[in-house]
Amino acid sequence: MIGTGIAFTALGGIIEKVTGESSGFTKVLKNVGMGLTALGSLLPVIDGAFKAFGVSVSTTIMNIPIIGWIAAIITAVITLVTILSEVIETPAEAAKDAKEALD
Repeated sequence: MIGTGIAFTALGGIIEKVTGESSGFTKVLKNVGMGLTALGSLLPVIDGAFKAFGVSVSTTIMNIPIIGWIAAIITAVITLVTILSEVIETPAEAAKDAKEALD
């Protein structure tokens, strides 16, 4: 990804030198190139942070006492019911949708 970013930045510079002016296109090429270069540098750091976070969360969950587990289960059930209530269509909603389709 870093190499691609450098290539985009260089391509923008080459186009500027050939045309003799800085256009919106060359600015976009250079900005995309710098963004890709920065992102390529940050990805290993982000990867390490997510791995450390995952280990930390796993350790925390394993150390929750029974009350914490009960609270987690209740939260999961409430979340599941909320998701299902948003996804499942009631007969009244189905009738309304059918009526709107006929109109």
